[in-house]
Amino acid sequence: MKTKCLALLGLIWMAQAQAFEQIEANVKYPVGMGTTSSGYSSMVGFGASFYFEPIIEPAVKNYLSVGYNGYRIRADGSSSLKMIPILANLEVGGNVFKDLRSTIGVGAGLAPSFVNVTSQTSFNWSVHFAAQVKPGFEYQVADNINVVGHTPVTFYVSRAFMSSMDFDLGVSFKL
Repeated sequence: MKTKCLALLGLIWMAQAQAFEQIEANVKYPVGMGTTSSGYSSMVGFGASFYFEPIIEPAVKNYLSVGYNGYRIRADGSSSLKMIPILANLEVGGNVFKDLRSTIGVGAGLAPSFVNVTSQTSFNWSVHFAAQVKPGFEYQVADNINVVGHTPVTFYVSRAFMSSMDFDLGVSFKL
């Protein structure tokens, strides 16, 4: 089942194999929300987004985002939960000022995760369905360079439900 879901996501992405319009890289700080995440402490992560030519209309951006979120397990100070959300997203936005733009996006995809125990060499992998709502901003610094910030809320669904809100800041480059 996991392999079929990953293959389907790969086929969708390859079907849109168009030229990249924009690439974004950011540093993020995920904060777990809800009772499931109460046993975790946040660790700094990172993410990247690859924007493609619009498929719906020019005002709606579409992109593939990949992230790396880490959570330290409080019960065991040396173990951690690592999540790798891979999401297909749609985003719209509007101008606030000349160089400042607000954005809102939605996304869905998969989030493989594993528990990293430093004293063991085996990993316990699982895959979650992930859905995301992603408000943010873009500030144009130069012609093809923007400073971006987002506060996405991501919902992970599998055996247990977990959600997180990330605080991220990064840079995007138009190609």
